[in-house]
Formats: sequence, C-alpha cells, structure tokens
Amino acid sequence: MSRPASIVGMGQVTLDVHAWHMPPYPLSAGGTVVNVLAWLVQSGWRAELLARLGCDPAGDVVSEELADLGVNTQGIQRDAAVATAVTVQEYAGLEPRFSQQCPHCGATLPDVADPALPERVPETPTVFFFDRDSSTALQLAAHYRAAGSLVVYEPNYAGPEVPLMACLALTQVLRCSAAAVPGLAEAASEVPLVIETLGGQGLRWRERGQAWQHVAVVRHEPIRDTAGCGDALTAALLQARHEGAEWATALERAVELAARAAQHEGARGGMHRTPRRGGPAVFCATCRTAEN
Repeated sequence: MSRPASIVGMGQVTLDVHAWHMPPYPLSAGGTVVNVLAWLVQSGWRAELLARLGCDPAGDVVSEELADLGVNTQGIQRDAAVATAVTVQEYAGLEPRFSQQCPHCGATLPDVADPALPERVPETPTVFFFDRDSSTALQLAAHYRAAGSLVVYEPNYAGPEVPLMACLALTQVLRCSAAAVPGLAEAASEVPLVIETLGGQGLRWRERGQAWQHVAVVRHEPIRDTAGCGDALTAALLQARHEGAEWATALERAVELAARAAQHEGARGGMHRTPRRGGPAVFCATCRTAEN
C-alpha cells in the first residue's frame, strides 16, 4: 500500500481571536499554513508544522488545537523569549476585517516569530508549503525541492524587505491575492504554476508563462465568512492534484470547496469544531498583567 500524501508547512502561525463575538472570545489556531494543513489532514494527509511560539497561554491554545486537529507538532519550538503571535478578526462576512489590537485594552499584540532551522528536519514530504519568507523557509524550500517535494508559496505581503526573487526561484506553485499583493502574479512569469485570486471575480491562472485562464467565482448562499476561503482552495487544489487531476480540473474542484467554506463561520468553515473560548488575558500581556 502506498504511503499517504504528506505536507510540511511553516509561516504565519497565530492565535486567532474572533472578536465579533462577546467575550469570552472564540479562539483558534490560525494562519494560512495552519488552515491548509488542517484541511489536508481531513483528507488523510500527514502534516507537520514548523513554528516558534511563546511559552504563554496563547501558545498553549495553538499547540493543543493543532494536536487535536491531527497536525504533527514535533516541529513547534516553544521559546520564552518571544510571545505567540495574535490576529484579531473584528468582523465576519464578505469582507472580514483583521487587526493586531487587543479588543479589550487596545494594546498592540505580538507578531510572528520565525523559527530557527530545526535539529530534526522532517523527512521529505509530498509538498513543502510556506507563506512567509524567512531564512529558514528558504533553506527548507531549497532542500525539499532538490529532494523532489512540490514547493508551494502563498505570500500575503511582498514589501521591499522581502527576498521575493529568491522565494519565487524556489517556488513551483504560487497562489497570491490580487488585493493583497498586486502585481505579483505578473512578476512571477518563471514560476511553473501561478494562481491569482480576484475576489468576487473568481481567479485566473497560468502554467509556465502561457496565456491566463479564468475560473469564475462560485457562490453558495448564505455567505457567513470568507476568511480562510483561499486556504480551503489551496488544500482542495493539492488534494485533487494528488488524486491525479489536471490543474484545470483541480482548480474547478478547489473553487467549489472554497465557496462552500464561506457558508460557515471561521477560517476553517465546515469542520464543525467547538472553539475554545477565553478572555483577553489569554492573548494580551497587558490585560494579563492587569488581572494579576
């Protein structure tokens, strides 16, 4: 019997706070890489996450939920010198809004701490996925691409400090948002497969610099929350490709799953997990200090 597909991921790992609810707030492990791994675990993949979290309550919540989801957490580094990153989702719907401000006291919440190269590098996976540039991500992308893994890059930022050309040179599948990183898809002409999401206009894609092809948006009412729909799309695309589908067919399936995910609240809509809940002291050091 062949081994199941596998994925190793690293990038923007956060504690997500769903602040459109009243406290105690629903809390979940979040970030594109987390959502993609969680969806693929549901499809039978083996998944391992590489990340650096603080030795704090937020890191506890993230680590525990990842384990509950079936993601291998051996690659998570717990470091007392950093705080676990937090993202606050202030609104759910067609245009979800996010911030890094505590919804209780307004304090700025921590950003992501990039992990160091792990002592134990996971064995070669089917896919290596990263959504945030770092020296570790680039080292692993080069290592795994040379070993035969499919390297997938999904940035949500491409400012001047990002080593973009180095990232793209290692990338075999690029998925980006026209709204978040305008112009990136056009600049990535050497990437074998480029997918650019266009919001309500669907997406466009091209293989090896050929002409763009469009896939129309699919809508299933009611739409409750579009957060994480792109992550569902990526996971469905990789699953369909693993099953042998051509990219065009895989993208059609992926758009369908993304649309259905929008019918549910939360970035992993449709998994039907009861979220953990907590007050601001779980994720905000200022509030935690005030309580003590």
